[in-house]
Amino acid sequence: MQSAAQKKFISLLSKIDFSKRLYEVFYDFCTLGTYSLALPFYPDLAKEELEKVYKRYTRDQLVLFDEAFTVMVNEMEITNEDFLGEVYQQCEFGNARQGQFFTPYHVSLMIAKVSLGDAKEKITERGFLTLNEPACGSGGMVIAFRQAMLDEGCNPSRDVFVVAQDIGDTAFMMTYIQLSLYGMGAKVIHGNTLSLEIFRELHTPNYFITDWRLRLMLRNMSEFMREIDTPLPEKEEIISQKKTSIQLDLF
Repeated sequence: MQSAAQKKFISLLSKIDFSKRLYEVFYDFCTLGTYSLALPFYPDLAKEELEKVYKRYTRDQLVLFDEAFTVMVNEMEITNEDFLGEVYQQCEFGNARQGQFFTPYHVSLMIAKVSLGDAKEKITERGFLTLNEPACGSGGMVIAFRQAMLDEGCNPSRDVFVVAQDIGDTAFMMTYIQLSLYGMGAKVIHGNTLSLEIFRELHTPNYFITDWRLRLMLRNMSEFMREIDTPLPEKEEIISQKKTSIQLDLF
């Protein structure tokens, strides 16, 4: 069921430019949102991408994009859900272009709660969790995982690092926007998970603010040193555990 905020958001996008299809306007909205958020950290790339969109719209039309962005942010603050994914499905953009069907948010949340397990114990043991989502869509599963962590009294901005990837460029941008606004530390990749091709990747603002690069490096070094000091039979058990964790994409 469409919320009032989603209706207003779609209405604003619909009247920005009647000469363009709604999907094209939505795509440009995602481009503006993505590279506005990335601008402080990727200035050259962001300016180039933003300029491409600015050239296609008047000042008044760009104001409507800003209004739509405000509607989205306000609704995300209230619901903590997958706003852009819901809009994408309601407008049938996925059906029309790639046959995409995103997992309903309530289903994602149920899966996230089951997958999370004893998060606090894992965080105490290893410092933070890492989450890999190889077909992220709009980031709905990651957003649900964030909510599951909040429900357990964890701080997802500090306690989990995410790698999210999708072959669709719109999905890549939707995920980047939402994980950035939700304060998640993440590397978001536009790429083919099966062929290992990477077309573009961006780190969210939290990655830089929370210094995830250093935290990841220090944990990798710590685990490497621990394995060196581990007796051989125990090493074999660690390797077996790692294989299991990789299959679960949560370790």
